[in-house]
This record gives sequence, structure tokens and C-alpha cells, in this order.
Amino acid sequence: MTSLAIDPSAPSTVYAGTEGGGLFKTTDGAQSWTPKNNGLGTNIVYSVTVDPQTPSNLYVGLELGGVYRSIDGGDTWLPTVGMGNLTVWQIAIDPATPSTLYAATNLGVRKSVNAGATWGATGSMTVQEQGKPPSTVSDVRAVLVDASDPSTVFAGVQEGGGVFKSNNGGTTWAHSSTGLLSSFGNWRFVNVLAQDPTNPSTLYLSSQQSTYRSIDGGATWVVFNAGLSRGEAYGLVTDSTGGAFIATVYGDVHTLATRPSFADHVRCFKASGRGFTPHAVTVADEFGTAQTTAIKPYRFCTPTSVSGDPIADPTTHLLCYRIRGPFPKTLVPFLSQRLDGFRAYQVNKLDTLCVPAEVVGVPSQHTHDAYRCLRGPRWSSDTLDLVLSDGFGSQSVRETHLDRLCVPTGIDGGGRIDPVVDLRCDKLLGKSASPVPGELTLQDRFGTITLELKRPDSHCVPALESRN
Repeated sequence: MTSLAIDPSAPSTVYAGTEGGGLFKTTDGAQSWTPKNNGLGTNIVYSVTVDPQTPSNLYVGLELGGVYRSIDGGDTWLPTVGMGNLTVWQIAIDPATPSTLYAATNLGVRKSVNAGATWGATGSMTVQEQGKPPSTVSDVRAVLVDASDPSTVFAGVQEGGGVFKSNNGGTTWAHSSTGLLSSFGNWRFVNVLAQDPTNPSTLYLSSQQSTYRSIDGGATWVVFNAGLSRGEAYGLVTDSTGGAFIATVYGDVHTLATRPSFADHVRCFKASGRGFTPHAVTVADEFGTAQTTAIKPYRFCTPTSVSGDPIADPTTHLLCYRIRGPFPKTLVPFLSQRLDGFRAYQVNKLDTLCVPAEVVGVPSQHTHDAYRCLRGPRWSSDTLDLVLSDGFGSQSVRETHLDRLCVPTGIDGGGRIDPVVDLRCDKLLGKSASPVPGELTLQDRFGTITLELKRPDSHCVPALESRN
């Protein structure tokens, strides 16, 4: 299968384009499928599009066959004029004027203003690569009509072309690819484009090895791979709520995850406390349910700004206790990410139990999760240089080793606020720019305790966060 389209007036009706089998249709929510190739033949169908206002009008883009049109829900098909034997990768409809269509082809973008009866070429597209004279590109793989301004159209180009933008319905095109230059000095080819319907200035695209996001209407693009198992995708769609879904080259499907307001980055300090009595607790999380004992205060973590990002909640900290108790001897693989992307690692031993804590006299703004942290081999990571800033000063750091994974944990029957937001913690190299205060009095579920803070120890990153 190469493409899918849903009838907006009857969501159980779906059309599927295939390689070599033509077009198929279901009217019962994919329980059964019927070929719809009368007049079409069993060609390779790369794109199928449904008219949102008149769903019986369909368009398909073929390999070396141009565009075919149906006005009876796919029962019969007729070729359109002006396409010849072009390969059509995608067809986009103007949402305000559905009789206006754009087709991404191997010879540029074609446009129709009469519901696909005839097609004409749009303006040419010129790129300037490093150290090379200007060149014209033509193999357009993706086309997107701006839902907020249908005269604005985006085109994703395959042959080192990046993204082009037209503000006049395709009459002229301007290169709109800042941030898309590859390590080889050419512009990345683009497989798919999508737009956030709740915020039209936010766009997504996928290219070889990387997915990108723009928050300024395509003027600039930033790598947006955090949380993806593979960077490159062939399917990328958004929904009416602003959600996004992406299908990668190996079939993994991901949904867009945003950082909850209560899940800050935290900088952790080694710490010790006086007069603490060990507490036995029952913990329950993705590692299972077990009896454990909080032995002694060991680490203090405070909400932290990373390279200028704001702190969502500066009032709630984490006080981490050394713990003992059963944990499976077998290694458990986990997938996580930090600012530099997706990482896989394993844990095999207990580390700490981190519970929300507040400075005495400063009540918390939000309710926060507790975390059970586990460690494994210290796997090397790509070096990452950051500036961490919080109530205890700033620190320029270099992170080189993944140290532990902390998962949201229920304690003594209490639930987890957000069981999918983990913390990935990395060891720090670098001295704090300001001295660490000697003592701090905190209150948590175990009572009030006075801590002696020592050196900065680690930086923990929410495992599901949206950054640009």
C-alpha cells in the first residue's frame, strides 16, 4: 500500500492505493476491500485524494500515468488533460476552493483550477548549493496547501531541493530551506509535509535520516527527532487537535508528545541528611510492584533551566533516597531520549527513590510524581555541552555518560500522575559557577529533614519533551 484517504462524510469509507493493484475501496471500516479500477487499470497508485466538499469526487496520482479523476466514488475513472505520462507523487486540494488542486510530480508542481479536468505547470524552482551555480530542481515529492491562507503552497523536493514556498498559488516559488542543508553541502530531499491545523505557522517534514519542524511558517527548520525510533518517515499527518502522527521507514508509528508543564529538567546534587529513620514502602511502576526501604537521603534535585529554557515549576524539588529491596537480576532494555535524540540502554540494579519535596515555607505549585531510579552500565553518549541554571546558580557542563533511568512510581497505593514521562539522567562534567549552599531544610512525605548539599552530580531530562 502506498496511500490512504478517508471519506470525510463517511469515515468507514476508505480508499487505498497500491503498487501494481490499482485502487481499493472499503465501505465497512476495512472489514472488506473491493478493487476500483474501471478505466484506471492496475497501475501503481502513489496518491489518492478525496474532495472534502464533494466526497464522490476522487483523484489518484499514478506512476508514469498522470492524474485520473472519478466523480462517482471510484466506480469509473477518466484521465485528465495536461499531465501526459508524469509520475504523480501527491495531490493536494485547496480547502477553500476544492476545484483548485496541486500535484507533486517528477517535473515540478502542476495546478488545476477546474477540478482536475486540465492541468498546467507552475513556476520553476531554483536552488543554490554551496560552491555550485544555481540549478533548477523538478522532482517534487510532497505538496501542501496552507489551510489558513490557500494562496500559500509548500513543495518538498527530492533531488537535493529542500522546501519551496509560493505566496501566489504556485506562480512563483522561493527557496524556504534554512536549516535543511545536509552534511554533504546539498539540500535535503523531502518525503512528506504536514501542517498543524491549530497553529498554521508550525510545519513538519521528513527527510533522509531526519524529521524537521518549523515554527515560523517554513522560514527556518530545526531537527525534530526526539523520541523517534528512526528519523526518516514516509507518512506524516496531523489532526484537528494539533496532534501529529508519523510512520517511519521500518513501520514504527509515533504520536507527537509534548512536555507536561510539571515535568521540568532537574539538576541533581549529592546530599546527606541528619537523623533520618529508614522507611519501608511499597512501590509500583513499570518495573513491577515490590517492597523496598528508603535508607538515607542521597541526592537532591532542583528544577533547572537548560540553555535559557524557562522553568515550569520552581517550587517542587526531588529528594532521592538510597533504597534496598528485590529487583530482577536480568537486564531490562529501555528506550529513552534526551536533547541529542533517541538512545537505548539497559538497567540491572536499584539506585534511588525520588519523592517530591518542597523547601520549608514555600508550598508547591503543582502535584508531582515520585520516581524509582535504576542504573546499569554507564553507556557513553554523544558529548553534549549545556548551561544549567536554577536557584543555586549556573553551571556550564559537558554530558558524556548515561547514568540512570527514573520511572514514575506509585508509593503505598498512590497512583502515578503521568506514567509515560520518565527521567533520563546523565553524569555531569564541569564545576558550578557559584558555591553550593551548605544546608537546606526540606519537607516531603517522610517528614522534615535538613540536608547538606555537596557537588552537582547529574542532569535529568524528561523523556517525552517537545523542543525547538
